[in-house]
Amino acid sequence: MKHCFLCFLFGLLASSSSGLGAPRTSVSALTTTTTYQWLTKDSLTHTDTATKRDPRKATVRSLVFPGLGQLYNRQPWKLGLIYGGAGAAFYFFQTNQHLYATYMAGYEAAYLSVSTGTKTAVY
Repeated sequence: MKHCFLCFLFGLLASSSSGLGAPRTSVSALTTTTTYQWLTKDSLTHTDTATKRDPRKATVRSLVFPGLGQLYNRQPWKLGLIYGGAGAAFYFFQTNQHLYATYMAGYEAAYLSVSTGTKTAVY
C-alpha cells in the first residue's frame, strides 16, 4: 500500500508543470495544421460519402445468407468472427457430447458391475 501511494505521488509530481519535468507544450504550440489534424483525427471513423452503403441492402443480404451484409459493407473481418465463433461453438459441443457419451458408458458399466456382482474393468 505504501508503494502504491509513493508511485501515485511521484506520478502527480512528474505530470505537474511545476514538478520535475520540462515545461508543458500546448496544442497551440504545434506549428503545422497537418500535425494537429493528425493528432485529432479519429482513426476508427471514416466518413466518405461516396462509399456509403444502403443498410436495407445489407440486411436483405444477411437474411439470404448470414455474413453477406458484412461483405457488402466491406467488413470481412466480422465475417471471420461470426463463422469462427460458430465453428468453435460447434466443435466444443461435439467434443462435450462425445465425452459425455464416454463417461456415461463407463458409469453404466460400473453401475451394472456393482449391481450384478460381476467385476468388469472400466476403461
